[in-house]
Amino acid sequence: MPALRVADDEGLGRIVATKKDAQKARKKKLFRLFLVKPGERRLSVDRLSVAPLSDAVSNGERIARLKQMGIVRMTGKPSRNIGFHGWAVISARTVRSVECEVEATPILGDPEESNPYHADIVLPVRVETDDEERKHYAQYLAEAAVWRGRPASPPGA
Repeated sequence: MPALRVADDEGLGRIVATKKDAQKARKKKLFRLFLVKPGERRLSVDRLSVAPLSDAVSNGERIARLKQMGIVRMTGKPSRNIGFHGWAVISARTVRSVECEVEATPILGDPEESNPYHADIVLPVRVETDDEERKHYAQYLAEAAVWRGRPASPPGA
């Protein structure tokens, strides 16, 4: 089980689950991926620096399946072309530098649904009601994030 304190040097990954979003991510157009809905202030991420790569990939695949089934909300319009493509990665230090927090929020219980490497980026309270603030934070986080594509499958996998 990873530490409950997220270190500043940890890489936090937002899952990219459509080919269109993956193409945008490669061009650093990640705004929508970091935009919270009105009334919300949490962004779900994976702690990629502490998760074994195989676990991070498995979780990305699982989340993509849940999005395809409509169980997990999409950031944009629903699409049948959903699959795990990679992550938009940002450091915890960068997140904290703009009045946001990072909380380790492991999801435990059913082995099929657990993710001990889960965390939330928590934006300031004012983003719940201020559209300009929501957009400001989404833009900043998107510009600071880097694309990390899904690793190639090892031979025989």
